[in-house]
Order: sequence, then structure tokens, then C-alpha cells
Amino acid sequence: MLNRQPRNPVYAAPFVVNIAFSIELYLKTLAEAHGVTPWGHDLMKLYEGLPGAALAALSKVTPHAAQSEGLAETSDVGDVLANLRTAFVDWRYVYEKESTEMVHIPNAIFVARALHEACLASGIK
Repeated sequence: MLNRQPRNPVYAAPFVVNIAFSIELYLKTLAEAHGVTPWGHDLMKLYEGLPGAALAALSKVTPHAAQSEGLAETSDVGDVLANLRTAFVDWRYVYEKESTEMVHIPNAIFVARALHEACLASGIK
């Protein structure tokens, strides 16, 4: 978790790009492990395309992941992904834009942790 906001928010861009891409890869890995081959960078579409068994695995580990990151155990992966849905594309060239969606770093870390744990629970190592 960030102890304080960076002096210039653009300094967070590499982290945002990398965590968004990591989340994308976790979603695609979890989908592939359950027989679905996803495509694209839209995190919400990837999440919505997860098969039921993958969603069940994710749902099972979500409270623990939220608690580990100091968030409410009722934190919702879908809500966070709705906010992050285009972060990878938007933040890669953030310096060329006037503005972009704010990214809540602790929430992004929570989703990455939940997806990591769901992949492990699904037998992916």
C-alpha cells in the first residue's frame, strides 16, 4: 500500500500499467484453466467471460484476499475491475492524455491477490 500519494501522479503510471497487465494475465490464465480462451485487454469483459467454476474459485478466496489487503471482506472483485477495465490501455501513454480514470492502488492489489489465490486453488502453479 502506498504510504503517501506521489508528488506527481504520473510517477504511478508504471505500477498501474503493470498491475493492470498482471490482472489481465491472471484472468486469462484462470479462464484457460477452465477451458475458455479469452481475448482482449478489457478487464471487465475478461471477468464476465470467466466460466462458473472459475468464478466460484475466485469467490471462495476473495474475503481472504480483501482481509490481507486491509479491505472489507465484502470487497467485490467485479466493482474493482469495472474501475480498472481499461487501465492497461489508458495508462500506457498517460503522459499523452489530459486525464484518465483514477486507480485505487490498494483495490488493484486486492484483485491481483484474489486472482493469484484463485489460480493456486485451481491447480495453476
